[in-house]
Amino acid sequence: MGKGDKYDAGDAPEDAFDREFEQDEEVPYPEDKPAESNQSPDTEASHVKHAVALLIKRLSRPGPAEVFPWPGGDVSRPGSATTAYGGALLPTSEQLKWPSIHRLLGPWFPGRLGVLVGSTGSGKTAFAVQVAEAVTRHGAPVLYASAELGRVELAARFIALRSRGNADEPAMRDGVPWTSILAMKTAEPELIEAGKLLVSECPNLYLWAPPSSQRTVEDLAAMTKAVSKAHGGRSPFVVVDYIQRWAPDVGDNGKREAVSGLSARLRELSRPDDDGEWPGAAILALSSTARSNYAHLRDVDALTLARDGGMKGKNWQAPVDLVGLGKESGELEYDAPLVMCLASDKGNENEPMGQRAALVVVPKNRHGHRGSTEWEFLAAVGRFVDKSAPTPTGKTVTRPGRR
Repeated sequence: MGKGDKYDAGDAPEDAFDREFEQDEEVPYPEDKPAESNQSPDTEASHVKHAVALLIKRLSRPGPAEVFPWPGGDVSRPGSATTAYGGALLPTSEQLKWPSIHRLLGPWFPGRLGVLVGSTGSGKTAFAVQVAEAVTRHGAPVLYASAELGRVELAARFIALRSRGNADEPAMRDGVPWTSILAMKTAEPELIEAGKLLVSECPNLYLWAPPSSQRTVEDLAAMTKAVSKAHGGRSPFVVVDYIQRWAPDVGDNGKREAVSGLSARLRELSRPDDDGEWPGAAILALSSTARSNYAHLRDVDALTLARDGGMKGKNWQAPVDLVGLGKESGELEYDAPLVMCLASDKGNENEPMGQRAALVVVPKNRHGHRGSTEWEFLAAVGRFVDKSAPTPTGKTVTRPGRR
């Protein structure tokens, strides 16, 4: 892919995408990576179509199923998509809307650096995947830089997020869990179709899961600028998942210094140059809560203070200071214009979709209001549903996924 070229699926041979799924090793991938040369996908961000192709290839391997049971269990896996799924894997007809957080924060723009802080299992990655999917649907170039999940797992997450589900099957009521996709017996036609629709509807999405040696702010900056260059110098949207893994393993003091250095560079990377050479970027950085602060983001009831969508103005106050809860990321949170805290309860262990109440609290926002917004989180499919979002009948959502 040359300098200034914009990715277009039409640039590839007409049947290249189908032939990739057939695992024809003679057909090279089109050079649609953001780097100027088509280098190893292990070190370069690659277009989402490659992640989907890798997912299909993994599920198409000959031989016995590669799943392993617990004692006394079996190795049953989801079966044929034509019988077990019945369209559940295909994307929903309408994209879910997040009106409350849009009213509170407005859109993303170059120069906006946001930090999302949450405890383990609160849904940070799911939140970021949903935002990235929405941004790339609007045509903006998106770089998802993950030190947590590989590209195949991310592809499964994007497909699960978009899946429409099957109301007659409790385990797929609101969508197909991404773990079920990874455990499928084989790559069924419906999954392949869902993958193709992901690529066509999210055309400028790049996934990057670098090895630990390349989790540096310099590599992140270079890859961000490569994505911009590949799309004619447009401003990209970047997800950094998550920042503690973008620091070297040098002990607590060294890591704190590394995350501190990351803060300054991310702020610099987000800002447009005065001379116009760099258009800037919108960046969403995820941060894990320090264990000593877990309790602050577990009590959803105590944090549910704004029930009108969060429009409480500049004087809104959380019950505790929520800026600086992240592990080693205090300086980044104090430096960033936007800080969001993700709180979720434990939910009902018998709920097949992992549905539970969640709250996004905005304790800091230099570009507007502070406040909180209420959500339902479907952990199994990685989907956040805004509780203030109207359904087609005009009523408030009472159970997400029913469309």
